[in-house]
Amino acid sequence: MTRGLAARTGAALVVVLAVAGCSGPPGPSQDDVTAWMDAQDDAEVDGLLGSATGRVDPGDPEPSDATTGEITLSFPAAARLDGVRLSCLGDGVLDFDVFVTTAAGAGATRTEVVAFPDVPCGTDAHDEQITATHVVSVGVTGSGAERAGAWHALVLGSAPA
Repeated sequence: MTRGLAARTGAALVVVLAVAGCSGPPGPSQDDVTAWMDAQDDAEVDGLLGSATGRVDPGDPEPSDATTGEITLSFPAAARLDGVRLSCLGDGVLDFDVFVTTAAGAGATRTEVVAFPDVPCGTDAHDEQITATHVVSVGVTGSGAERAGAWHALVLGSAPA
């Protein structure tokens, strides 16, 4: 009876170690995430209309429409959008959605969602082209994180003179 108990205990230990080995590193601490977010410097960026930074965690809901968790930048006058520069903290990938709202005439607006899946995180930012005119706001959200982290987006274009 002792041998059976020892075998079951050993097998359970092997399963626990195997599961623990598959979970990967825990990711950055909340202090590391805050420090990364604070370090994002946009002062020297040509054509900067605005920027947004947000936290992500595993299990965050996927964006489903233009009202789900994005950070929105509104412009006092319609602008021209040339693109976004996307970056994220960590070593995985993140999915970005960019919500571009344009003036459609007679006070109406139209929102188009542009998806950028699997943007690599790390030290390099990734420029993505989006061309639109009469832009009144841009919303950005990041999702699909495997670990706690953060994202940063620069909205690039030109405001009317």
